[in-house]
Amino acid sequence: MAIFFNCKSKEKVNEEPQLLRLNKLYDSALVNNDAAVLKRLYADDFIYTNPEGKVLTKEQQINSIAVSEMNWETGKSEDVKVKIFGDAAVMTGSFFAKGNYRGNPVTINERYTAFWIKTDTSWKMIAEQGNIIK
Repeated sequence: MAIFFNCKSKEKVNEEPQLLRLNKLYDSALVNNDAAVLKRLYADDFIYTNPEGKVLTKEQQINSIAVSEMNWETGKSEDVKVKIFGDAAVMTGSFFAKGNYRGNPVTINERYTAFWIKTDTSWKMIAEQGNIIK
């Protein structure tokens, strides 16, 4: 369990449940191609490194998801671990999804590492890298 002291009030704050909730929201946004939610979850200078090694900006990643011909039926994270370092957090997990692309069935099993930063109002994802599990 990750607990740190809130610098303003000196009280212990457990941020892990909020980050886990945000990750579930993120999974749902990916499965539903929900660009509006992704815009809120990603920091302005977000970068994504995809399994092929291509680096995408926030705008590029959101556009890629919004116009995708991928139709997900299910998708969720498992084995999610969170390590909090003050106003930063590293999250690791696996993402398993099923769907279809242009009528052909697709299954994805991916391991990811995501880096989150705490802002004045919430946590924002600033970077993520995904790797396909074969």
